[in-house]
Amino acid sequence: MQAGNQILAKYGTQPTSRILTDDMTGRSDRVVVEWDVESVSQMNTELEKVMASPEGQQEMAQWMGKLATLIEYAEGENWMIR
Repeated sequence: MQAGNQILAKYGTQPTSRILTDDMTGRSDRVVVEWDVESVSQMNTELEKVMASPEGQQEMAQWMGKLATLIEYAEGENWMIR
C-alpha cells in the first residue's frame, strides 16, 4: 500500500492516508487503507491525474498486478465523516 501511495505522490496527488493492520481481532491478514479526501469524486479526480500519464498507467498496472496476487478476499467501503 505504501508503494501505491508513492505512485500517487509521484504523479501529483497526495491524499492523506493511513495504513492499518489488525493482528489482535478478526482476520489476522486484514489491512485497511484510509484515504482522507473531501469526496469520492475527488479521489476519482486524483486517480485520473495518475492515469493521464502513460507512465502512470504502467506503474499503477504493475502495482495492481502485484497487489492482486496478495489478495484472497476484499471489501470496499466509503465512509463520510461529519
